[in-house]
Amino acid sequence: MLELCLARKIKVLVLDNLSCLFTGVGENEADEWEKVKPWLLELRRHAISPIVVHHTGYDQTRMRGTSSREDAASWVLRLDNKKDNFDQPGANFISRFTKYRGRSRVQDYEWHFDQEGESIKVTYTLASQEEIFLQWVRDGLTRCEDVAKEMGITKGRASQIAARLIKLGKLRKKGREYEVV
Repeated sequence: MLELCLARKIKVLVLDNLSCLFTGVGENEADEWEKVKPWLLELRRHAISPIVVHHTGYDQTRMRGTSSREDAASWVLRLDNKKDNFDQPGANFISRFTKYRGRSRVQDYEWHFDQEGESIKVTYTLASQEEIFLQWVRDGLTRCEDVAKEMGITKGRASQIAARLIKLGKLRKKGREYEVV
């Protein structure tokens, strides 16, 4: 694979998906990932960026298996589904970087993929802070200061967003903790 990438001057290699491509490597054992990591690092030494697609498990907030796979990663991107009607073609999701090196904060975006005849129209906007706040609470961050830290905003701003969500009936507060309604 490395020889092919070098011969064709490939700069980005998308590997979809981890479970199918690395059979025989235990998903839950950190030491098993040591079999794959040297090859991925070799790609990077040749200025080839490997992108590995992986799926979540029962816990929708984390990728399946050992978290040690993320150690050498420059970034980890998570996609949260926003699509309501699965009878219609297309996709709607929020992209969130859960790990990113070299930047203090990366914005979250909401993406829409819509079929228009034989084409796909792709649009994106900055994701709403209310949706991002709700997702962090769904993910288990129930205290204002924790959500504020992850969103890169002040605790006061997070509190304002929470108050708006409570007024809309999407969030409730129990003591110092929030929960999605």
